[in-house]
Amino acid sequence: MPRYRRDPDACAVGDIIDGWRVEAYEPDRLLRLAAGLKLPGRGWLEFSVAPLDDGARSVIRQTAIFDPRGVTGRLYWYAVLPLHALVFRGLLRRIARRGVQDAAPADLSTFTYCSMIGAPAAEVFRWYEQPGSLAALTPPALVRIEEQDGGIGDDGRVTLSIGIGPARVRWVARHYGYTAGRRFCDEQVRGPFAVWRHAHLFEPIGPAQTLHQDRIEFAVFRRGALNRFAAAVLRPVLTLAFAHRHRIVRASLDRARHPATSRWAAAAVALAVAATLQPATARAQTPAPLRTVSFVDLDRYAGDWFEIARFPNRFQRQCVGDVRVSYARRPDGRLEVVNRRRTADGQTEARGVARIVDEQTFARLKVRFAPAWLAFLPVVWRDYWIIGLAADYSWAVVGEPGRDYLWILARTPRLDDDAVAAARAAARASGYDVERLVRTSHAEAGRP
Repeated sequence: MPRYRRDPDACAVGDIIDGWRVEAYEPDRLLRLAAGLKLPGRGWLEFSVAPLDDGARSVIRQTAIFDPRGVTGRLYWYAVLPLHALVFRGLLRRIARRGVQDAAPADLSTFTYCSMIGAPAAEVFRWYEQPGSLAALTPPALVRIEEQDGGIGDDGRVTLSIGIGPARVRWVARHYGYTAGRRFCDEQVRGPFAVWRHAHLFEPIGPAQTLHQDRIEFAVFRRGALNRFAAAVLRPVLTLAFAHRHRIVRASLDRARHPATSRWAAAAVALAVAATLQPATARAQTPAPLRTVSFVDLDRYAGDWFEIARFPNRFQRQCVGDVRVSYARRPDGRLEVVNRRRTADGQTEARGVARIVDEQTFARLKVRFAPAWLAFLPVVWRDYWIIGLAADYSWAVVGEPGRDYLWILARTPRLDDDAVAAARAAARASGYDVERLVRTSHAEAGRP
């Protein structure tokens, strides 16, 4: 008899489950299986569930039925009866244990990744609705799309095969929560996670920008220390994966909004204009390399700092104020880093490590907040260059070579106007557009 099931979770009369045919099925009450093997008679295995009076517990009964055919059938039944008693008793205990585990709530972890995309929310949402969007987001070497039905609308389904070579696992997901132009969700029906729920959110920011967010609730195992460890290991992997996905969406929309012909035409014009410019003019338009302060005494630099202002960035998008950071020297010469901030959900904390890049000035460092076992990956280390520093170490300006990030720090939650002006001047002298700075609120700085 073939061994297959039309749906991994739903059950229907006529389905084949490991050599048994579903003969009767009443959800939450009865399941009767007819043996499909060649036996000297007919056999059935029946499970029935009845709630107890307290409403919080149930009784599950398992009944094996055999209709023997002649003497051979009777001999067979009595020969396997001791084995059936052993096997079925263990099976029933495992079913009861699994039912209790599944009824208990899972210890969920949450993950959020967001970025700004330079296109209207409706346009970004339509990109996800188009055929082939999922294939564009999944690396073919690791993920194969086996089946896709219904798109991202409610009750749409997708089946993936994930892994390398023969070591693969199937992932079946169901879509729900569809709101045109604003959101759609998916949840794992079958796969490697105990729980996986993923919300794709699209928030318009003005007429031509979108805050694109991926919010995930997940549990690798239902609970326990192993689940928490697995979640900690998975977070940096998810960060890399969703950063890659957002880059794909952004690049695809950019190509759609600016066709190749237009780009080539613009490039030709730009080259023609550039050819007429003097080399000195071209050099003048190139930003000078970022320079740091001449020397930093890391022992004096260690301690507590308060964020006074920063460039907006995706890492701190959830932050609403009270941002502070602490540095402490370690025996190995590195710095222990502890970031604290206040979000809408309360105080949060992130711990990391800073290593020295320039051992002459000690002004160039790299910082990571990913787990130590990922330290070998260059992508988890971020540049941390001290480009401005008060003589008394009362304030500091921190940036990085690309000039995409900037922070003004101080030893106290409040910095007087003259000191703020000096810090802004240091940033401006380094080629930063200080008008992009936003001030950080410290309304709760004095509270624990």
